[in-house]
Amino acid sequence: MSFVRVGAFALGVILTPFAASAVSLDAQTLMNTAVAISLGDFTTVNTAHVEGPTYIGGSVASGTFDVNTDGLPSINVGGITGGLIVGGDMTAHANTIIGGAQVGGTFTDTNSGASSSAVITDHVDGIPVAAMTSLFTDLSGELSSLSTTLGASITGDMNNISVVSGAGVDGIAVLNLDATTAASYFTTNALMNFSIDDDTTLIINVAGNFDTSYVTAKVNTDQPNVLFNFYEATTVTFGSQAWNASVLAPLATVSTPQGGVNGTVVAGEIRLGGEIRPYNNSNGFAGDLPTATPPVVPLPASFVLLGSAGLALGAMRRRRR
Repeated sequence: MSFVRVGAFALGVILTPFAASAVSLDAQTLMNTAVAISLGDFTTVNTAHVEGPTYIGGSVASGTFDVNTDGLPSINVGGITGGLIVGGDMTAHANTIIGGAQVGGTFTDTNSGASSSAVITDHVDGIPVAAMTSLFTDLSGELSSLSTTLGASITGDMNNISVVSGAGVDGIAVLNLDATTAASYFTTNALMNFSIDDDTTLIINVAGNFDTSYVTAKVNTDQPNVLFNFYEATTVTFGSQAWNASVLAPLATVSTPQGGVNGTVVAGEIRLGGEIRPYNNSNGFAGDLPTATPPVVPLPASFVLLGSAGLALGAMRRRRR
């Protein structure tokens, strides 16, 4: 009888023509609350540990997979909430996923005999994969069109790099780097040092690709208000050094550094070479996005209702097993 009630409720959610508020995808909120946003597939390489909430638009395959172990609040993606949201299939053994996982495809436990505290619901309808991709691709393009702020600069040598924000406008400073300049600094082993005005977000637009040379410069101190926008890259491979600033690279496969990342990584695909961690165990990117960019994508109310129905049907399927 319980199956009938759940199923009837799910159909009622789909078919009943009542009004509901539309839900929006907000880039700044998502980047603040999630530490890993992979618009496509997610692959574990040297580690299988993301300490904060994670969104994966494609599929993930891993022997084990631990997500949001710092216990941050769940992310909300188009009305669907969880510590982990996966648009495709999930093939892994989840030791710990605080906030649970919502999986659009099929979940397959690679070690079903081992204990797990994770609550995973699969076959969840309504995960807005295409809308998420559009949101961050458009954001990256819009940011790349901004002009360099007066006084913003990058200087240095093979040992130390100095990045200055300038005064900024309405709390936003921009530094644009062409491909040659970016490669000359990022492919050294230099330490990046930042001088950023108080209450200022620094957006660093980086041209070019990093497919044949690694990003080997290091950001050792947390820079929660800095966002590196690799708007042209199809590949961004980090070396072994820590990179404690947020990354936006929606067209690229990003291989995270073995030293890990503190901040938020948004990528076309993520290859997890090192852990991704929230700043101070509390949040991802903490800066502001310019109000001139379109960082919000509204979703129709009917789309949200479909997602709610998917959660109900997913729960029904899981209870039948």
